[in-house]
Amino acid sequence: MDHEELKKIRDEIDVTNQSLISLFERRMELVNRVAEYKRERGLPVFDGAREKEVLEKCAAWVKVPNYRESCLWMMERVIEASRRYENKKIAEQKEAESRVTPASAPCRRVGYQGVPGSYSHQALRSYFAGRDVSERHFKLFGDVVSAVMSGEVDCGVLPIENSSTGGILEVYDLLRKNDCRIVGEKIVKVDHNLMAVRGANMADIRRVYSHPQGFSQCAEFFAQHRDWELIPYFNTAKSAEMVALEGDLSKAAVASREAAELYGLEILAPNINSSASNYTRFVVIAAAAQRDEEADKITVVIGLRHEPGALCRALSCFCGNGLNLTNIESRPLEGGSWEYFFHLDFSGHLREKNVERAVAELEKNTSYLKILGNYRADRAG
Repeated sequence: MDHEELKKIRDEIDVTNQSLISLFERRMELVNRVAEYKRERGLPVFDGAREKEVLEKCAAWVKVPNYRESCLWMMERVIEASRRYENKKIAEQKEAESRVTPASAPCRRVGYQGVPGSYSHQALRSYFAGRDVSERHFKLFGDVVSAVMSGEVDCGVLPIENSSTGGILEVYDLLRKNDCRIVGEKIVKVDHNLMAVRGANMADIRRVYSHPQGFSQCAEFFAQHRDWELIPYFNTAKSAEMVALEGDLSKAAVASREAAELYGLEILAPNINSSASNYTRFVVIAAAAQRDEEADKITVVIGLRHEPGALCRALSCFCGNGLNLTNIESRPLEGGSWEYFFHLDFSGHLREKNVERAVAELEKNTSYLKILGNYRADRAG
């Protein structure tokens, strides 16, 4: 082969490269549309099953067996570039959204799950004490989130964690799947009481109604009354309301003292929760982030690739930047066996340099990152 022949081959390689670049740009345009789909639905960027499917198809399309290994290596790099691009686009979109958010969006209409007398209602009244707000109650946690996202209410109050029984998993999932933001939190002391209609006594009780968390937090008490049927209900206050309306001496509810007073019930056994230090943490959510210079707590959700060291690398982003990680909760990734999202709380403000570094490092070491909020921590409890 002489020099002229080599030049012709290289010219043809340049033409081929140009075609590859055009195809790559077309591929990235499609990736951009996929990123938008995932952002709207709160889905993780990384989809192990889909990536495996793509590589298997590519392997089958290679006509020359000797090129298969190199082709798969190239496609792995293309997929990695696509994943990075999706993460970047989603992060840029969220940053743009946060920039147009008012510095202090008012919460005049506030929703909560349950009925008056519930712990959520107590959290609402405590958090918004002294402010002129209208209250609206909803049947389900999801109804509260939907009302916030549709603009029916300005803010919502949801329980997210109990000091005795851990996270409220449904709420964690709702926050990840919906494009709402945490703008505040309130910690409420929980004192459960067994209550029934006036005239009832302990010997009359056959069925007890409450939220499953209420039963869990009073497990030691109910271990002494195994003949009672424990029936899960929407929430503690709703249970009290139902018992009051039915007027059946054999039915009781587990709820707050405030609920007993509100619905005219008699407390048969006070403070039945297993732990005297029983607190529930509530989050206040809004449709958009609210800037607060005094915010000192951040909540994020991350997704990790199913590979050795993935969680360790993510957690090192906090340690390496001197940030205090205050809570971690795992939730399964839909459609991915033994793959998880992790909800993380840590101290700091998004404008602090060490927080900015940590977030940038998280973007590099995770397959999914969503900042749920930067807000003031409640120091109660």
